[in-house]
Parts: sequence; structure tokens; C-alpha cells
Amino acid sequence: MKVARLVLIFICVVFPAAAQTMTFDQWQAGAPNPNGAPSRGGVIYTNVGQVKGELFLVDACWPCPSLTATISDNGGNKYRPIGTRVTSGGVAFQHWYAVNRVTETNYAAITLTLSGSCTANGIAFNSFYLELISVKGIDGKTPIDAATVVTGTGKTAAMSLTSGTPAESETMLAIFLTAGVGVPFTTTKGWTPWGSGEAVAGNEYKAGVTGPATATVTAATASPWGGILYGIRPGTSGTGTL
Repeated sequence: MKVARLVLIFICVVFPAAAQTMTFDQWQAGAPNPNGAPSRGGVIYTNVGQVKGELFLVDACWPCPSLTATISDNGGNKYRPIGTRVTSGGVAFQHWYAVNRVTETNYAAITLTLSGSCTANGIAFNSFYLELISVKGIDGKTPIDAATVVTGTGKTAAMSLTSGTPAESETMLAIFLTAGVGVPFTTTKGWTPWGSGEAVAGNEYKAGVTGPATATVTAATASPWGGILYGIRPGTSGTGTL
């Protein structure tokens, strides 16, 4: 089973003097219950430690949409949903965040727990998918700004912010998850990968610009997909990171 994923980021190039510079720290992903085995959850591990004050972004999809999911980790952090759980083509998609409150020198263990047992044989894919992205230099009090969650089925996935206007110091992050075979995505102009296998952008977003922030990707094969587009606030000398 292969699950394609693409993470896109929209970086503002104008920063207030007091704003910290946000930087990508690490990414990890996996399919914790391969081959359609019955499961109530699973865990992924990073290969580096946790940094106190950084932002943990967790995305997941699972092929039992009647079940709900919660996220926990070995640091005892509290994960809050970004938007709501959505479904497409028999697959559920959801996104969470937590501000890391601990320092762990060995690794981060991120656990997805389902509300019941999920057996995925014969559905779009035979496992569930879980990923972690961590970012340094964020506002630890209110890190997430305007967000839009969307879902659909097909070769093209498109998102636009439907409410809110990101400030010019924020970073825009777009995440697409698809339940289809892991074929490459083609992105709209300005969106490029962030980190190893992830995604960054080189466009500029300034406060006062009219129109929504948008992101679109096209895959070679049609499949159910879920996505989220949101702003991440940087830390400042006034708020710090905790």
C-alpha cells in the first residue's frame, strides 16, 4: 500500500522586526497497520528528539470513517483539532496541533487511537496514514490562525481560505493527503517541497492583499483526498514560544 502525501508551505517574505523566523525541524510518517490487519490505532517515531516550544502538526487518514480518532504522544502534550474530521470515498481525514511542552532527547512517539477496530480490506487502501511535522519559532500561545479544511475525489485538489486573512508575518501551510496509489503530484506555480519530501514556497503574501490564499495540486490518478490550508503565527519578543 502506498499513500501519497504532499505538504505545501507559503512563506511571507516581510517580517516585523520582533517576529521570530519559523524553521522546519523534522518530518516523520508511516502506515501503522499494514496489509489490512484489524487495528485500533498505531504509533510513529521520529529519529530525533523533541524540542521544547516547537509546534507539532499531525495529519491522519483512516479507511473507517464511522470511527473517530485522538492523538497523544510520549511527552504528554495536548493535541487540539484544526478544523473538523471530514470524509471522502470511505476515508476519514483529520488534522491536529500541539505546542510541545517537554524536552525529549531520544525521540517523539506519536500515537493515533481509533474509537473502534478498523479492518480496511477491500477499501481504497489497506491501512491508515499518520504524519508529524514540527516547526520552530512559533507563537506558543495562539500558533494557528485562519484555517480551511476541504475534501473531494478526483485528480485535482484545490483549496482556498474561506475566512480570515493571514498577517504578513505568518507562514501559510497547505497539506494534501490522498487515499490513492502514491503517484507524484504536480503543483501550482510557487509551491515547492519543504524539507525532505515535504513542501515550501517562494511566493509573497502581504497584509492587505485582496483575495484568498490558494493551493492546487494535480495527481496522475483520481482518488479520495483531504486537505487543509492555514496560517502559522511566528513567535515574537512579546509572546515568546511558551
